[in-house]
Amino acid sequence: MLPDRPAGAASDRHHRAVADAACIGAIACALRIPALFAERHFHPDDGTYGMSALAMRDGSRPFATVFSSQGPLHLPLVWLGDAVTLRQTDSPRASSVAFGIATAVIAYLLGRRIGGRASGRAGGWFAGLALAATGSSLWTSGPITADAPTVAFVLGALLVSFAYAAHPRPSLAAAIGGLAAAAVLCKPAVAVLGLLPTIWVVVRARRGRDLLVAAGVAVAVGLTVTVPFGPADVWDQAVRYQLESERERSIGQNAAKVVTTLWSRDLVLLGAFVITLATMLIRRARRGARARDHGGSDRGGRLDAGGLDRGPLATSVLAVWLLAMTAFLVTQPALWRNHLAHLVAPIALFVVAATSDAVAGRGAARRGSRAVVIVGLVAGAIVQASFLASILVPPPYGGANRDAADALERLPESARVVSDEVGLVWRSEHRTPDDLVDMSIKQFQQGRIDLERLTRVAERDDVCAFLVWSDRHLGAVAGLPMALERSGYTVVEHFDGARGARRLWVKRDCAA
Repeated sequence: MLPDRPAGAASDRHHRAVADAACIGAIACALRIPALFAERHFHPDDGTYGMSALAMRDGSRPFATVFSSQGPLHLPLVWLGDAVTLRQTDSPRASSVAFGIATAVIAYLLGRRIGGRASGRAGGWFAGLALAATGSSLWTSGPITADAPTVAFVLGALLVSFAYAAHPRPSLAAAIGGLAAAAVLCKPAVAVLGLLPTIWVVVRARRGRDLLVAAGVAVAVGLTVTVPFGPADVWDQAVRYQLESERERSIGQNAAKVVTTLWSRDLVLLGAFVITLATMLIRRARRGARARDHGGSDRGGRLDAGGLDRGPLATSVLAVWLLAMTAFLVTQPALWRNHLAHLVAPIALFVVAATSDAVAGRGAARRGSRAVVIVGLVAGAIVQASFLASILVPPPYGGANRDAADALERLPESARVVSDEVGLVWRSEHRTPDDLVDMSIKQFQQGRIDLERLTRVAERDDVCAFLVWSDRHLGAVAGLPMALERSGYTVVEHFDGARGARRLWVKRDCAA
């Protein structure tokens, strides 16, 4: 019977991994159900892409009649999730939730692999729960964002690269190329940075033919997705539009935003990272002291043939990914809290890799350090729960938002409403003109939405109302009130906030 033990042990590990992955997926799903069915919109992206899904139901196309500021794969994925779930009220969020679940499962598998024999299962659970339950992940994979599919494809490519590093072959290289292209086609800039570890693993294999296969598949996927929408339109809306962003905050303010967001939404992960970093510094100082005492050097481990596995080199590669992503977020002109979702995976996997290297230690010291970490993480989870209540138990609209939603619901069912808070229009089950689903501040800064365009829209027969919600968007368009009056609109309701800019204008012959 002894020769059968290795096979039996491997089978047991496989079954445990499958059971763990299923459990992680179930947790990720359960945590996202409240956001999926929430009666309110959570942030501008949720409203913009929810409204885009409604437009696509009627045959409107991204980049043609529906403005799309993300890569050309994002809105088709939203359309697919909406169609698969039978186009119900909350169906536009289905793809985001599905990618959130997939991301958590992939993160578990990555953490298990990086953690190795010493702490593989624990590492898998840590990484899986980080992507399943931290605030930044929940905020971008329950509500609709382009960040959810991007993170999923990035981690999927990294997971396949592990298999490729162990057994290089063209089919795996092709899969990596396809997944990498999908990530870039959802959200280009952050996807390229997220793919750094995958690129490193594949290039390290030094198989030129496989690199050509991966690149060829990536180009083929890119052309297949982009050409039907028109490369010029895709470039204008998904690339040039982003490159011409005006700076919203200084680098210092962005850095502060990164820290405060991680503190409020990802406190457990942030605590684990700080503990891990402190432990690494202490261990390095002790190794240096021992090396000096013995008159030699203290070299760390190496990356083995299986890919991005245990050891200081693996930790370094993940650290480069984390630093590169942080530097990009801090220096970009327009940093939104959604973008912080791209830091969750590198932080979690860095913690797993560094901890795996650390638990090569033995006995009570190892158990003691684990106990300290567990106590700290449990305490952090209790504190963080208060920050996550808004998405785990989404409250209904309140205050001015509730008043505006009620006012919109009183409009005729077929009325189209122009608003710089598109989510309110979406959740009141009305529509906005297809070419105005995206009312980002960039649209106004770049002159894509101006008084002339808004006046033309106001005069359309199907447009019934204008809900002005921000004094930086519609509220900042000089001459808009006078233009609306000339087009037959009157103010029927005022709402608190935005320094008095919030008003609902309704066309006289369109009022209920």
